[in-house]
Amino acid sequence: MPLVISLLAFLVGFFYESLTESLSGEYSGFARGLLLALLSFVFVANYQLIAETFMFLKRSEVKDSVDLKSKIDKKFLMIFDEYFDTVLDNIKSAITSEKMVIYDPVQHRDFYKRVLTLYPNATFYATSMVSKNYFWEETEKSGSFEEAIKVFINAGGKVERIFYIDEENPEEVDMKEKLLPLHRDMGVKTYSLDVNKIHANDFRLITMADNKKIAWEIFLGQNNSIRKIEITINKFKIEELNKAFHKLKGMDVLHAY
Repeated sequence: MPLVISLLAFLVGFFYESLTESLSGEYSGFARGLLLALLSFVFVANYQLIAETFMFLKRSEVKDSVDLKSKIDKKFLMIFDEYFDTVLDNIKSAITSEKMVIYDPVQHRDFYKRVLTLYPNATFYATSMVSKNYFWEETEKSGSFEEAIKVFINAGGKVERIFYIDEENPEEVDMKEKLLPLHRDMGVKTYSLDVNKIHANDFRLITMADNKKIAWEIFLGQNNSIRKIEITINKFKIEELNKAFHKLKGMDVLHAY
């Protein structure tokens, strides 16, 4: 069926000028409109084939990177086999899915700082937690991530951050009183959201730039520690995360700090 549709598109396009020119001026406009409508239908009907072809071409670009593994010394490969697989998987994912995955929170902080430097005038939208196991150091010491945010904002960037709080957990309430003023004083537009008042599906740990050039989502492990971070430049995924953030931003239970 996709082949038939493609052939139809080719024939319509090929005969477009001759068909419309052969008609009198009275009907040529109608004929052109009809043919353009037909071409539009063909494109929509054939969209999946176009998308699949595009992804096939992107996957073909990965072949050379996979072949690299066969050139590694066999004993060396025995030692670092899983590491090389992870590297190659990330390369393939970056090409075919426009996505990278990292697992190290320290790596995450370093990556985050680089992004702030790359987009110095952007506004970053983010959700977060107040748990020490999650991310924050509660300090602006030299080289800390908190200091990097302060430098970014002082240079003209903006940050809006929603902190998820379990208001029934005294430890989290205590952390909120320490952490949220710190961020507010750094210039972050700070909000809190009681997790007991939102649906579980709305709880997502998101960061994205308002220019929609990059975004990422964090997935948790035990004790609210970071299990993995999925970073994307795919515009459809970024739009999904953008909608998720602004849904939270529009909730009545959201409180500006």
